[in-house]
Parts: sequence; structure tokens; C-alpha cells
Amino acid sequence: MKKIKNVLLVQMTTSKWYANKKNYKLTRIPPIGILSISSYLRMNGFPNTRVIDFSANRSENSVTYTRDTYRDIIVKNDIDVVGISVYAESYRHALELAKFTSEINPKIKILVGGAFATFTADEFLGNEYIDFAVIGEGEVTMLELMLHFNYPDQFPLAAIKGLAFKNEQGKVQINPRRNPIKNLDVLPLYDRAQDNSDYYEPSINSSRGCPGNCIYCSSRAMWGKKYRRRSSESVFSEIYYLHKKHGEISKLNFAEDTFTASPARVRAICRMIKAAGIKLKFWCESRVDVLTKDLLKEMQEAGLLSVQIGIESGVQEIIDSINKNITLEKVEQVLQWIKELGIYRVHCGFMIGHPLDTHETVQRTIDFANYIQKEYGASVEVGINTPFPGTFEFDHADELGLKIHTYDWNQYVLYQGIMDTKHLTRDDLHRYVLKFREKNRPVQTT
Repeated sequence: MKKIKNVLLVQMTTSKWYANKKNYKLTRIPPIGILSISSYLRMNGFPNTRVIDFSANRSENSVTYTRDTYRDIIVKNDIDVVGISVYAESYRHALELAKFTSEINPKIKILVGGAFATFTADEFLGNEYIDFAVIGEGEVTMLELMLHFNYPDQFPLAAIKGLAFKNEQGKVQINPRRNPIKNLDVLPLYDRAQDNSDYYEPSINSSRGCPGNCIYCSSRAMWGKKYRRRSSESVFSEIYYLHKKHGEISKLNFAEDTFTASPARVRAICRMIKAAGIKLKFWCESRVDVLTKDLLKEMQEAGLLSVQIGIESGVQEIIDSINKNITLEKVEQVLQWIKELGIYRVHCGFMIGHPLDTHETVQRTIDFANYIQKEYGASVEVGINTPFPGTFEFDHADELGLKIHTYDWNQYVLYQGIMDTKHLTRDDLHRYVLKFREKNRPVQTT
């Protein structure tokens, strides 16, 4: 029997929102999830693993993937396994890709993974072209599945944690979840020698999960209840590697939910950067509750260019109702510190359509977003609350008074409503967002 050895991991596109090339230039973050899995497989006996990213297909500097180029990759590399990382809005396209892959070679094993596939494995496996779904963290599960293909007696499917598949009776079997990897330092640095590597901005993922427990977010359900982080030494070693490769780094992305969840670790990383004389500019996501002026100053001295914080509402009662655990008072305090320090940019995210939102609270949120934009120079964005699978909102929609109108996952984007709340219709929410974006549309210059 032929040994399975050639693996192709595919990142599906993220959103129509980035279809405009002008917008997409801001989103050059590599598909770190499947790149990490690729590196792990390569390290553990499957060196013929490669990654392609359809999300980068829209850039003038990227490889252009067509049906023909994709077919050529499958055929020329004698691909045995195709793993597809899927977002909600790319669900239909993922199924189309699975079907096309099977038409190229029906012997190819096809699997899906990522946060969305984790919570919709049943639905994916209802499709005749999908053979497996990886649930949760993918590195070890993917490796054991590969070992199963070559050594089925030693690695039976039923024993692989974090895997969903169709059993011999044709029924979907979902195995128990795999325990999260405790020490992230043991994972190899993700393989940057992939297609479009020159196109991506240097990016690092230094943690998994989030200490928060917001009802609209699936991070905990995906990564586990405990926030896990790489050591400061491990993170600095990757920064040092990038410095040696690129010299001065004009924009380093910490591509993770909450880079600053451990202030002590952030301080240690910043001090190593400064001690080594490395010049870089970086941006990250944070929560306002962990930020202090001293921490921001230390980050700025190490190269902090921009920070993104989720505020979600301009009404404290709404913030409390979604388990955000921040205060508007602290939000303004942090924004004032950022302004005083002269940090280049702070981006603040808001959502409307929380379960207890009313017309009044939505307007207050929009007013607050406009206020911090004017008062503190913040960059602001307002989206529509969307109950993605894996969130508390999705699982408890009825008791929260949410009426979900569609389970067409391609419509699950943050700029068009897919549900009514107790007080607002999805059309109401859509109108509010359109009005806000029209008012805040950048002025076109020639």
C-alpha cells in the first residue's frame, strides 16, 4: 500500500470586506494556524507539507490561484491529503474546493479545521467530499491522523482525540477533545518558506486563548479556558530571527487575541528588544483592563506603533451584560495615556446589536465612538454583533431573546445583520452601521 506523505494545507479567503485591494493591503497577516501545523508535520516526519493561502490571492504581489494552478499543485506534488482552514463566510467555497479536489483525484483525503469547523463538524461531515474535521488545536491531532493513514492499527481513528469522522456505519463520530498543549515553547517556529512569504508582513503568534469570557466570542471554546503563552525568551528569539532576516522591521504584527494579557511577560520582551538594540515598529491587540501608562510607555520605547482595543459599547450597562469586564472610565484613561505618549494610532472596535441593546443604547455607542475619535484621535470601527457558532450567544440565543434569521454561514459577517434582538431588527442594525460608515468614510484625495 502506498504511504501517504504529501500534504497540502489551504487557507480559504476571509471576507468580501477585504475584496478591495486598497483595504486588503492592511491585512497582510499570514495564515499562522496552518503554517504552525505545517511546521509541526515537517518536524515530525512529513517534510512534504506545503501551504497555500487563497486570502493573499487578491494582492498584485501574490501568486494568483486559479482552478488550473490549484490542479497543477495537486497533480505535480502528488498530494495525498488536503486540509482546508475555513471561516464561516467561506463555508460554501470550502465545499466547492473539496468537491473540485475530489474530482482531480478521488483518493485524496480531505479534512477541514479551524474555529468554525470545530463547532460545525457535524454539518461539514454531512458533505460527501469531507472525510474528517479537526476539532480545536490542530497540530497533534493532524499528526496522529497522518500516522493513522500509514499505520492504522497503531493509530486507530477512534483513539485520535480532537477528530471527527464518518465511522464504518457512515455516521458522524466526534471523539473527545484533546487537552491543549501546555507548553507552547515546544512548537517549532512556523515555516515562513511558503508561497507569498515576501508578501506578508512579519507576524508572530505568542499565545493562544484569552483570559476574557465575553458572550460574543468563541476564543475560550476553541482554545480552552486557560490563557496560554510562550515564554518571553521564546518570543524574543523569534523577533531576533526576524531582525536578522529583515533588519529594521517597519511593522511587526502580534497576531493573537490579547498580546498584553501578561504585563510582566510584555515588559520582559520589551526590555530584551531594547537591550539588543533591535529597531522595530509593532502593533498588537490588548484589553484596556491590563494597560497602564508605564506599560504603554515601555512598549512604545520598544517600538509600539499601534494598539487595538475592543470596547464594544458606549454604555456601561451593555458592557457589563456581555461579560466584557472593562469600564468606560478606564477606556478614557487609556486613550488619554496613549494621546499623551504620542503613540501613533489606537484602533477601537465597537459592536451594536448586543442582546440588551435598544435604539437609545446603540445611538449612545455611536456617539461615544464619534467622541473618542474627535477627543483622542482614535480610529474607530462599528460592526454588527454576530452570534458565531461556539459563542455563548449562539448556544443560548433563545434565552437571550435573539432571533437568528439564517444559518447560511456565508452571511455571517460583521457588516450585515443576521438576527433580531428583543429591541432591534437586523434591518435597524444594518441602517445604523451604514449611516456610521457613510459619515466616517475617508476623504478621497487626488
